[in-house]
Amino acid sequence: MLLRNSFVFIGLALASSTATADIGFTRIGVPPVGDPQTPPFSDAYGVSDNGTVVGSHFIPGTGFRSFSWTAAGGRQQINGLTPSSGIFARSITPDSRVIVGENTGPGVACRQIDGGAIQSLGFSDPDIYDQSSASDVSNDGAAVSGLLSRVEDGTFRAARWTEGSGWQDLGTLDGDYESSANTISGDGSVVAGYSAGTYFTAVRWTQASGLQALPNPFGITSNTAVIAIAADASSSVGQAADANGFSQAAVWKSNGTTQILSLADGFDSAAAFGVSGNGSIIGGSFFNDSVGQDTAAFWTADGTAYNLQVFLTGQGID
Repeated sequence: MLLRNSFVFIGLALASSTATADIGFTRIGVPPVGDPQTPPFSDAYGVSDNGTVVGSHFIPGTGFRSFSWTAAGGRQQINGLTPSSGIFARSITPDSRVIVGENTGPGVACRQIDGGAIQSLGFSDPDIYDQSSASDVSNDGAAVSGLLSRVEDGTFRAARWTEGSGWQDLGTLDGDYESSANTISGDGSVVAGYSAGTYFTAVRWTQASGLQALPNPFGITSNTAVIAIAADASSSVGQAADANGFSQAAVWKSNGTTQILSLADGFDSAAAFGVSGNGSIIGGSFFNDSVGQDTAAFWTADGTAYNLQVFLTGQGID
């Protein structure tokens, strides 16, 4: 099970036994009950160092809109490039200044700086590409990972955008037809995601090396993909299919080593969706595919796996 074109970022707050009063859940992205614009669901995709959250929600009769949320100011709606545009906020810089995502109608990557008007990042040569989207942003907001859609066949290419050079098509692995840039390092120099052919293959890109396949942690031919990279680029995390076809949470280290993260009891598969800036904490999900169950998960630096629900219950949080 690969989460194609799904860009999910998980923020984990780990409490000591003496600080449980400070830990809890806050519902965000949804207006108060009774508000005529109350959407039936919302998703949070990114969080800054000061706790500003960005995500998207669906408003009946309007469509998808994005939001930013702070504990002090609550939810602030982010509208698209036109009144009828949908918009999906995907990532935010650590200092909260820059938000990136995807505008629909027209389908272009977009960027918001300091709460100002949405900016289209456009796409490169219109004879070759007709859409773009942004998945992640560097710490200073000057570099973006994402996709370019090809006019010729509608396939996607992993891409990187910078303020100085615009969009760069990062290509595919030899023989593949499509690729995706899911994440970018803090300094904007490393991009990671997957290349798609007969199988999905986890990839990593730098200007010096180009697009390179990452080794399969199982040492077999199976689907793999990077979903998130640490800000310092020391670790990339995602998923790799085992010999039975079950997705397992995977780690690729910058030194070339790989790791399959362990499962909690009662689950048969997993995926890693987010990683801390130095790679020490990894967030994701456990799955029990036989009964359709999934639950939030995290792993610590020593590789210990935690079911987040069980962990919080142990801390006295219902």
